[in-house]
Amino acid sequence: WATATNTVFAGEWVRVGVVQNYSAHTWSLYINGTQKLSGLGFKDNAIGSLGRIHLRSGTGGEVYCDDVGIIGQ
Repeated sequence: WATATNTVFAGEWVRVGVVQNYSAHTWSLYINGTQKLSGLGFKDNAIGSLGRIHLRSGTGGEVYCDDVGIIGQ
């Protein structure tokens, strides 16, 4: 696991972006357009496409989502 510190604070709306490279089996995390983590490995390198999205709070609190979209390249 990797931790991106000081990225999301309680009560704030943020734009979360994930860029996945299926050839290299890596992904990057963006918060409000700023790259916070990169070169992260896939949990399973056999994955070749996005199958689902799972969002959760690191503290067990509520998570609200609005305007969710998936953009293919």
